[in-house]
Order: sequence, then C-alpha cells, then structure tokens
Amino acid sequence: MKILNLTLASLLLAAPAMAADMADDFNTIDVNGDGVITPSEMATAQRASLGEQNDGIMNLLDKNGDGSVSNEEYMTFYGKLATGDKELEQVKQQFNNLDKDGSGDISAEELGSFRQGSLDRENEEFFKAVDTDKDGQISKKEYDAFVQGMEGLFKSVGSDYLK
Repeated sequence: MKILNLTLASLLLAAPAMAADMADDFNTIDVNGDGVITPSEMATAQRASLGEQNDGIMNLLDKNGDGSVSNEEYMTFYGKLATGDKELEQVKQQFNNLDKDGSGDISAEELGSFRQGSLDRENEEFFKAVDTDKDGQISKKEYDAFVQGMEGLFKSVGSDYLK
C-alpha cells in the first residue's frame, strides 16, 4: 500500500459513515434553498465541520492527552501505513510540514491551519469533479450522481483498503 496523505486517510477512515450521510447533505449545504450548491456554500459547510474533524484527528493521534501530537505519536499512527523506507521518509516529511513552529509537536492550531489551507484546494477539486456541466454550481442531479459514484467506490475499496 502506498503512503496516504492526511486528507485521503481521513476520508477513507470516515468513508462508510460519510456515504450514508452524503445523500442527506445537499439540502443542508444549499443554504438558500435554490436547488444548487455554490462554491461559497460548500466552503461554508466545510469550514463548519472542520473544527469537529480536527478535534477527532487530534484525539486519535494525541495518545497521552497533552493537547499536541508528538513525532512519536504521529509515527506510531501514520508510520504503520508506510510500506518501505521511501514511504516512511514521506511520513516524516509530512510531520515536519505540519510542525510549522519546529517545536517537535503538532498543535491543534497547526493541524487546523494545515487543514484550513487545504480546504480551498479541496473545494476547487470537488467542484471540478462534480460540476459536470461546468456552470460553477452543483445541481441536485450532479450531486446525486456524485453520491452514487462515491457509494460505489466505498463499497468496492473503502472497507478493504486500509486492511
């Protein structure tokens, strides 16, 4: 198995529950109820759930409960995903990228900052993938097609991928 980035690993870990919830999310994301999701509405929904997700990731990684993730804690979790020296080096580099202040620990703020920074890229990628008619918004029909595709993906690789 190749090394997974933090976002992909988080997605795969949450995949089964996410597939079940996605079908109901359209109306929640479409705040103004006009039947389409705009990039702004998607970004707002993503930011609203980001804090809760960050807390979950910190709780998963911070085994000693001191409020930060040490290199050892990080490597214990993500190092298991590495299949060789190259992948292990990538995990080490990812830790260093997250540890912006060079303290040797990843704080909740550093994790949040990293994930917030990736949110805009993820939002842009999501729209490129789902907005099939390229009108800058996602219709209910486009969203439903995306959900069906994700459910198929989760069924085919989601639960077996991390074994």
